[in-house]
Amino acid sequence: MSRNRFRMLLINSKKNTFNILSDLKKTGNENNDFTFYGLSLSEDETLYATYSEKLEFHEEAYDQFGNVVDEISYITYRNINFHIETLDTNRMLMVINNPPSTIKNFIRNFSSALDFQIGFSTPEINLKKFKDILELELQSKINGAEKVKVSQLAIDKNARATIEITSTKDAFESLTQLIANKEYKIDKLSTSININNTTVAFEISKFCSLQIHEEHIKKIIPSLKDTLIKQ
Repeated sequence: MSRNRFRMLLINSKKNTFNILSDLKKTGNENNDFTFYGLSLSEDETLYATYSEKLEFHEEAYDQFGNVVDEISYITYRNINFHIETLDTNRMLMVINNPPSTIKNFIRNFSSALDFQIGFSTPEINLKKFKDILELELQSKINGAEKVKVSQLAIDKNARATIEITSTKDAFESLTQLIANKEYKIDKLSTSININNTTVAFEISKFCSLQIHEEHIKKIIPSLKDTLIKQ
């Protein structure tokens, strides 16, 4: 079974998830090329929803001389599943499940549904701190990193390097042997951790792009949120 891809976005707004839920419910009319459905609010006030937008396609068929001999028009719909969790005062975390290559329309239509009283940004997370917080909160050590990508590695006073290490044992151990005590910044980490006798494998980037089985994401998100708050 392949892992799901999740993309995180920070939302800056004075609205809370209850207010956002109310605004999104108003989008369901025939005048819009998009709507939000499956709207629900959990006990911890996490908002769950699906965004759907209408996509129109027009194709032309040509003969051997380049003349148009047929025109085909059809409509399909793109769905995006997401949820929103409160992060701290005026900040929320949006988690998008298997996002398409572009979410420009989604962001624009989401913002318009809230009368543009909202701002989006891409979070950048300190993966060193995330690793420490994850291990502390789950009371478990990661099982060695399969892959680690680091940047801003000082070679000398004039040069910095980016390297990626893949290991069958522990990429962090190999990294330590390679660079000793030099400073670096983690860009991507692929590893696993044991939670309640279950091995949870995941890959996370510094821009909060996460690959993990969907049933395990709730075990990782709290530590990710705490890292964003504390860093």
